Amino acid sequence: MSHFKEALDALLKYVTNPKHSTWIATLQEIYQWWKERNTFSFRIEKSGENEYCVQCNCSPRATVLLKRQFNSAGCSWDNYHVIQDRPFIYRGARKPAIGIPSHAPDALQSNLRAFGFAYEISSRQEDYEMFLDEKQYAGKSARDLLEFIENSSGKVLRFWNWPDGHKCAFSASSDVDSITLFDFYYRAKELTNYRAFIKTEEQSRDKEKNKVKMVLESAFSNDPQVRRKAYTLAEKGYQVVIEDCVHVLGAVCDRQQVGILGRTAFFSTEETKIISTTMGGMNSLLFHQLSNRR
Repeated sequence: MSHFKEALDALLKYVTNPKHSTWIATLQEIYQWWKERNTFSFRIEKSGENEYCVQCNCSPRATVLLKRQFNSAGCSWDNYHVIQDRPFIYRGARKPAIGIPSHAPDALQSNLRAFGFAYEISSRQEDYEMFLDEKQYAGKSARDLLEFIENSSGKVLRFWNWPDGHKCAFSASSDVDSITLFDFYYRAKELTNYRAFIKTEEQSRDKEKNKVKMVLESAFSNDPQVRRKAYTLAEKGYQVVIEDCVHVLGAVCDRQQVGILGRTAFFSTEETKIISTTMGGMNSLLFHQLSNRR
């Protein structure tokens, strides 16, 4: 416990240090901010020779950045320059935005919008500080895409992730596992005809829940014979008994190790759990044949 208190004290000392510019907020406040930020946009129009008028359609809380420095009122901010004026004049031969082709996938637009970058759909590569053609975005994850843009030399605009000039955010909340027992059940159940199942899901939901309830009542019984009944039902293909052990790695219940009551069990090893790998978890199986199921 003393080690946990020391770690917590160090974390709180870090996030409350003004030099780190951390936004301390509730999850609700972060949700509301990202909902608002998702409506922001740039409007860039040519206003003269090598000159563009940039309109920032955003709230006063937004931090507008230009990758790399240029001559304007503002201050340096890591690899960016903070733009204080709204609207403002950008002087350069090309638009301070990312151009993408019309056939670019929706995922690319979604990622650029999430990162806050100014982008336009166009075939005129010469008009933009950066143009992403297919070979530059194909197969890239969101993280790889961001790294590629950050390491480029193009002067592109973006809305920063957090409001009021904060460089990062901190929020404390309880550990919530949002996957229910029924989610586990439907995920593990092998469906031979997914579309047919979707069509009949509403009609069969009550029936399936009753089956799951019957299995659970058997699987968690103190009577070994009753527990075997649950496994027998699973073997017949009616249900798969799944044990949620997310919070109890290594625990014992009724002189039995958790994780062996069902056909499979799920454990978490993220940072707040008994054994931590920072992120992730593991899945244990009663029979190795189950590992081949899809």
